[in-house]
Amino acid sequence: MVEQKRGNSIYLYEAVGYWDPQKKQMRQKRKYLGKKDEVTGVAIKPRKEKEVRAIRDYGHIYLLETIAKEIGLGATLKKTFKEEINSIMGMAFFKVAEGKACHLQSSWAEAQYMDEEMHLSSSDISRLHKQLGKNSKARLEFFEKWIKKQK
Repeated sequence: MVEQKRGNSIYLYEAVGYWDPQKKQMRQKRKYLGKKDEVTGVAIKPRKEKEVRAIRDYGHIYLLETIAKEIGLGATLKKTFKEEINSIMGMAFFKVAEGKACHLQSSWAEAQYMDEEMHLSSSDISRLHKQLGKNSKARLEFFEKWIKKQK
């Protein structure tokens, strides 16, 4: 271990010697261990690099959630489709915001600030479409409740 003083601080390095055949002399490779604590004499580890945080879009999700709440869409859907509510809302938000093919929802959802349950993989989308397609009774029930709510 090598100590190097710079200014008022002492820095600690792990030094490994090696032979440089081109210059025909000994060289040193150093690995920084941290700043030496003045009281304990132990290396204070350097800060780790900060994790890159994701930048997510929130504006149109906030707008769509607000509209859905104001018109009572979420509550009406929840009465009929209890387990699928987040998947349905996630797909609806995607279709309204982007209007693209359903299989693209997954990559779009990664860039959005919304509940994880609204992020749908390709297999989740297929399962959702299959469930909704087979369950005509639930679809009819939802539309009946929705029409009553609008009156």
